[in-house]
Amino acid sequence: MIFTSSSIFYPAHIHVFIGGNDWIEDINIDSEKIPELNVSLNWECGEGCEGEYDSDDPEDSPMLRFDVYYKGEPVENGSQCTRLRATDNKNLLIEATKIILSKVEDCSFGGLSWAGGDFKRTMERLSWMGIDEYKEEIYGPNELLP
Repeated sequence: MIFTSSSIFYPAHIHVFIGGNDWIEDINIDSEKIPELNVSLNWECGEGCEGEYDSDDPEDSPMLRFDVYYKGEPVENGSQCTRLRATDNKNLLIEATKIILSKVEDCSFGGLSWAGGDFKRTMERLSWMGIDEYKEEIYGPNELLP
């Protein structure tokens, strides 16, 4: 199932591909602030909790990574493994992707270079966040989390 710009579910700049296992395979969001800036949260790497995903292991989960692109080219330090699972709530994963994009945009608008150490540290911090940390970022610390 593919939701794209023609979908009534998502705005034109958000593209979501759901694979045959009903997992998120790719969420791709184009920046509305910076032309040609794009973030993808995806399962292209085939990673699991302990290396390559093992569908025979009930303890394993397909893990997502994010990639940052500018003008179609990968941004240095913009590709990170995450603690997000492809099986996590789809709407929360879309919101997590928006947060990642927002942090990338903030690095640019703050006068920081995407190639600089601040950008690298920001991307590393985002990679350490699991779905619960993104929920807190989305809903705030005092809200009841879905």
